[in-house]
Amino acid sequence: MRVNLPRVAFGAVVLAMVAQACGDSTQKKQPLPNSTGEGASAAEPSDEGAGTGPGPEGGSAANESGAAGATSSGAGASGDAPSGGSNACPEGPAGKAPSDYLAQFASGSRLQARFYAAAGLPDTFAGFFDSKLGVWCDFLRASDDKLRCLPRTTANSFNAFGDSGCRRRITVVSHACASGAAGYFRDQLECSDKVAIHGAAAYAGPTYGGAPTNCTQTARAAPADTVAVSDEIAPTAFVEGKLRELPGICNATLRLVDAADGALGPFEVFDIPSGASCITVDGSCRPRRLAYEEPLLFTDAACETAVTTTYASSPDDPSCGPPDLVRLGAAEATYTLPGPLVGGALFSSISGCSPALDKPWIKSIYEVTGTEVTLVTLERQLLGEGRLRLPVATERDKPLIAALAQEPYFQDNELDAPCLLRPIVNGTLRCFPSKYLTSAGIVDEYGDDKCTLPVRRCQGSDCVGAYVYDDELDPEGCSSDRPTTDIWQINAPASGYYRMDAQNPCYPAGSISPDMWTVEAVQPEDLPQATLETLP
Repeated sequence: MRVNLPRVAFGAVVLAMVAQACGDSTQKKQPLPNSTGEGASAAEPSDEGAGTGPGPEGGSAANESGAAGATSSGAGASGDAPSGGSNACPEGPAGKAPSDYLAQFASGSRLQARFYAAAGLPDTFAGFFDSKLGVWCDFLRASDDKLRCLPRTTANSFNAFGDSGCRRRITVVSHACASGAAGYFRDQLECSDKVAIHGAAAYAGPTYGGAPTNCTQTARAAPADTVAVSDEIAPTAFVEGKLRELPGICNATLRLVDAADGALGPFEVFDIPSGASCITVDGSCRPRRLAYEEPLLFTDAACETAVTTTYASSPDDPSCGPPDLVRLGAAEATYTLPGPLVGGALFSSISGCSPALDKPWIKSIYEVTGTEVTLVTLERQLLGEGRLRLPVATERDKPLIAALAQEPYFQDNELDAPCLLRPIVNGTLRCFPSKYLTSAGIVDEYGDDKCTLPVRRCQGSDCVGAYVYDDELDPEGCSSDRPTTDIWQINAPASGYYRMDAQNPCYPAGSISPDMWTVEAVQPEDLPQATLETLP
């Protein structure tokens, strides 16, 4: 089977509501044997990192920055790697490397390992689905500093408060969410990979805006289906995981997460000599946990005496542990090892002279060593024999992990272009060409006085040929994963502008704007298909 490496981005104070993914009624497939011969169940732990995921809403064990209790082996590769001479591999995790790194996933008693399947395509890990909670989840560091599979979020943001101190965040959700479980909310803590999980409660009453120091009541009361963040849910409510390092190819290998319920899945690739974890969405190894060279630092409160040493800043609290590497420069990246943690006696002149640790992007500062690090060379390759191909990160032509981003981008071999796998309203998954955009919910615009020529919006000079899909929000569904209802390909600029709705027949709607285009319908059957399946 195969792995899909997703990611979840966090904002400093952003919370989001968890969606229930499409494809909850998935096909079943018999598990493949573990290629290492160890069996596909929980094994002893080990290392570092934090996970996120893709999916139709989908989650993966793989991703994000460092996690709880992780340690690096420092160097390593074993198994069939060559030894001696200029091609010698560093010492790494002991044992024989698996014959198929992509096949390292399995379901547990609670966490279901889900994967994408298509004709001629290697089975591709899509993430974990928590069958007890009915949501996708990703392995991240929880508030108790343990790695746990935490419910996945949607992109819903909070723009109002339900109290006069502007501390109780509220948002509007679908009726199904508001009248049901209402979902879960992630609240980022002091580390970029550490979150607390909150529930949601129905809210009715006044709304407020501003900040705690300047909070004012708005004219409107909270609309229907408003929910507010409730207290944190105890992290022990979520499945714990431990990390384990597989024997490597040469300079790179894979970390797995072993869940307490017996589930197993890929977590991240890491560079064996340095121990740095890799972001692999483009097929290469880009370090994940970084500090960045910090310019314009001074030793005095007047910002007159510049430092003579190079320092790097991190957005993570010192308690999160040091970064894997430091990036020097903005253009050509040079990576070095971090030095000792620095106290608060430095000042920054950016946006006014003040203590460097008071700047919102700086939570810790490290000295920079002169030890440069050259990361493992990974290459992007495509696997598969059908129309859909799977991009993977490889070392020495051996696949380590699927090179997929937060959303599952595959390769359409017929169009020779990336494509995004999305759910269709008929229950299938289709892969949309990468040149696409959403209709933003406007689906009643036409280019003729009979309202038979649909019009969709696109800005720019390269719109012709782009794909547009309609994904109207289902008010009865508690999900951010909106199934696509119609697919269009942009044809030509609109020559008329009309609208039509239930109360009004086709009527002139005003002047034509440059972003209006006529479109042709695309049949879902014309796009490559995949299915979402579950290992029993």
